[in-house]
Amino acid sequence: MQYKLHVKVTTKEQIEAVLQKSEIVSRIYIPYRIFAESDKNVRIPDGIEMYLCSPYVFRNRDIDNIDRVLLQYQFDGYLCCDHEFFGYINGSEHSDKDRKLVLDSNMYILNHEALNLYIHNSSHTISGFYNSFELNRKELDKLMDAVCKHGIDNVISSYVVYGRIPMMISANCILKTSARCRKTSGFTYIKDRMGVDFPVFNDCCSCLNVIYNSVPLSLHGYFDELYFKGDVRIDLTDETAEQSASIIDYFGFYDPAKKLPCSDYTTGHYKRGVE
Repeated sequence: MQYKLHVKVTTKEQIEAVLQKSEIVSRIYIPYRIFAESDKNVRIPDGIEMYLCSPYVFRNRDIDNIDRVLLQYQFDGYLCCDHEFFGYINGSEHSDKDRKLVLDSNMYILNHEALNLYIHNSSHTISGFYNSFELNRKELDKLMDAVCKHGIDNVISSYVVYGRIPMMISANCILKTSARCRKTSGFTYIKDRMGVDFPVFNDCCSCLNVIYNSVPLSLHGYFDELYFKGDVRIDLTDETAEQSASIIDYFGFYDPAKKLPCSDYTTGHYKRGVE
């Protein structure tokens, strides 16, 4: 494997699946919620970078919890998924300014000016960003040309090649509004009028819901043109430990002749763009 494979997890079981594939995975992104809710230390072996992943919505109520996590753990870097978290982590006395900051796809790096804005307003070194799901392949190529043309050559552009895309982030909990709040983070499912199930993650630590697409994004058909452009990432959401291991194996040792572990998928906007 010549490229670097990163994995973003949602559950503790998925962390265990990643640890079993330590020879494949070079970096793991773990939500701060897992550290805050765990009564045991989360241990990642040497050889895998451990990055703290921010919540999709960062509020004042999260500060005490995340301060405690930053004091308890030594991270290799931080994945920023929210603009408020960007302000917090760059101003926090508890964050290690020697650690690098990576911008997630929903930070919307759509042009080199946006990237420069983050770089010039960060006390951390921004080492990379994940491309927005809204951009198609031609727009991504133009973005990379512009980034190189303006001399931003120390920031790695990377791709999410597998994972369910968040469709909506909501502070209105579907369990709480139906009088079934269980005060425990986990998945539930909603069904649309066509009978299609959509996974919903109830993040009780940050009191928000993430509604995911009914099928995962998978860019395995374009992998030959993606893996040498930057690092690649797998986003695990409601997959079991066994399913997670199969997906890591598939992309870690990519072979176009191998069958994708899931039967239904979407290629998102990569080929067609936003219509």
